[in-house]
Amino acid sequence: MFYFSIDFSLKPYSIIHNGDAFVQETEEWLLLTDRHFQDNYPEINIGKEFSAGNFSILKDLHVGFSIIFYSKKTHKLQVFRDLFGIKSIYFSLINDKICISDRIKSLQETGENNLDNKYIKAYLDFEISDQNINADTFFSNIKRVLPGHILTYEINNLKQEPNESLVHFEASNEDFLEVIKEKIKDFSLKFESVGTYLSGGLDSGLISILLNYESKKHTAFYFKTDSELTEDETLAEEIAENFGFPLKKISPPIVDIVILKDWASKSMQPELMLFPAEIFAKIINSGNEKVLLSGHGGDTIAGEGLEYLEIQFENRAFKSLKNSLFLYYSKKVASWEKIGKSETFQSFLSGYFLKKSLQIFQKNALWPALKLIFRLFQDFDLSVFDLFDRINLKSILSKLNKKSPTQFKGVDFASLFLKTGTRHQKSQLNSNFIGLGVHALETFGLIDELTNSRTLYPLLDARLLNISLFQSPLEKFSHGRGRGTIRQALEKVAPENLTNRTGKGDFDKLIEAIFKDLWESYGKLIPDNHEVWKYADKNIYNNVSGFDSDPIFTEKINKDDLWYVQRTMYLAIWLDVLGS
Repeated sequence: MFYFSIDFSLKPYSIIHNGDAFVQETEEWLLLTDRHFQDNYPEINIGKEFSAGNFSILKDLHVGFSIIFYSKKTHKLQVFRDLFGIKSIYFSLINDKICISDRIKSLQETGENNLDNKYIKAYLDFEISDQNINADTFFSNIKRVLPGHILTYEINNLKQEPNESLVHFEASNEDFLEVIKEKIKDFSLKFESVGTYLSGGLDSGLISILLNYESKKHTAFYFKTDSELTEDETLAEEIAENFGFPLKKISPPIVDIVILKDWASKSMQPELMLFPAEIFAKIINSGNEKVLLSGHGGDTIAGEGLEYLEIQFENRAFKSLKNSLFLYYSKKVASWEKIGKSETFQSFLSGYFLKKSLQIFQKNALWPALKLIFRLFQDFDLSVFDLFDRINLKSILSKLNKKSPTQFKGVDFASLFLKTGTRHQKSQLNSNFIGLGVHALETFGLIDELTNSRTLYPLLDARLLNISLFQSPLEKFSHGRGRGTIRQALEKVAPENLTNRTGKGDFDKLIEAIFKDLWESYGKLIPDNHEVWKYADKNIYNNVSGFDSDPIFTEKINKDDLWYVQRTMYLAIWLDVLGS
């Protein structure tokens, strides 16, 4: 954790910096960044480059960074955050004093930071997520430096804007697999013992297999969330067995309120508490692997291929769309009849194409929306009555009462960097960053600090984003499942049958298991927490508590209500810590 502040109300200006950081300072400038920067780039004198005005060097950095640069001559302060948001950084401006840290707690302790009631309500209503990350936090005077942005402060002038020099989207001739190999080899040479998170999916499978070629001490970890053997777990076992490396299975630890309160105190962000951080601490403590490679961001870089389906949808080419979806699932399911009735297909259809129809509906175009839905089912050779099996009408009605989903306002890289690109390239790039998972990355950063470990992301690299962007949607969609880029790379190093995961993994089961533990240990205490009811809806809580005598009550509750109550419990724990 590092902390930096400048008080411009004092003459001369007062500069304070401390914590575990890499610092360069001369008579003319001061540079501060995270402690691992020099390890990652020993050949780069970043302070010298910045002082010479060479900020374009940032595009050559392929590991996350947050950098503070202050010119003592011009009294200009600049803060840079990496394109993907791997390294978190926050700031607070009170009068003429600006404070910056990679942890909110350091800024919150400076005082004069009131809770942001609007942000808390948005958090409870699911409007605070990776899908609409912005500069706000739970404190009204603490803000986030956005991914891929520059924060600039001069006396009486504060602005935050996208960093145009960070990435140049030009057609890339680099090979996706070769870039990944280069990154993994570099990590394996720098660190003695490296592990991987292996989910059984495409991106984590590719990373685990390539690392096994480079490292003799490679161990993979799997999050076991179900007592029964799942498809994802089977795939993870096959990868580990076929390529000869150990696979450690980590089960979710029982929720510990003491640990949660400690986590709340250190993070100061209830949204980060949603992530099961204790599991990662358990992984770190279970072996010698203090450096872990993660496939997080694979969807972002490779693309899901959904823009190809979207083109067909917008062209009303439903017969072609049916064939594409058949291709999407044919590696897993033998016949279209089974595909049409599979849970994954139903989820995909209602979760993606129905939303498209709802967007038309929300524009007061009821008849076009209904015609679209009926034609979709007709051309798919499905009964119109199947519509009612696939649609949660209560969920639809609740969505119609809300505003349409907002765009990713904070980081509109599409319009910034792809001014000459196609509309679908722009849409894909914007979707990439929407789905990146900034809060999850910030959580990993905090876990690394608390466990004295490092989590690295080989797939989060601007070069790989370049390679993906200049592929056609059909190429990305190729070989049966979306994310064709990763799939093609994996097929060069692994048997084809290891690439066939179609599910979204066991994460939902993990979240449900954690909810049950949290409810048993803390849920009954919520009614006595008067502070939390200033923000939360007690009726939703009472609705959930009415089911808890049933052993499988979580399966009978509306999932939106379940998430609401889970967030309410985390908020209550956090408010307790804040008030103590």
